[in-house]
Amino acid sequence: MSFTKEEIKFLKKYYPIRSTTWCAKKLNKRPKQITYQSGKLGIKRAFSTFKGQPKPPTRDAIAQRVLSIDNRKKLQQLMSSGLSYKKALKELWRTKNTEKL
Repeated sequence: MSFTKEEIKFLKKYYPIRSTTWCAKKLNKRPKQITYQSGKLGIKRAFSTFKGQPKPPTRDAIAQRVLSIDNRKKLQQLMSSGLSYKKALKELWRTKNTEKL
């Protein structure tokens, strides 16, 4: 079964930070299909999800790995305006999520 452009965009956004099962449920596909397609696209995890591995990093650590250069610049601008790192990151996530609505 092939993936649509929207499904590929979804995978690129959420596969690095969400579980394979979560992505599979949202896309109505089997977890094996998600794993295969993400490998084919070269999408890597922001952290390991295997049992016995250390706990996943915090949202801040994931953000540092996943943020694009543009978003890092926006984060720097927010911090230079006087916001703390945590508040600037929250603001960035809030504005990023509201832009889609």
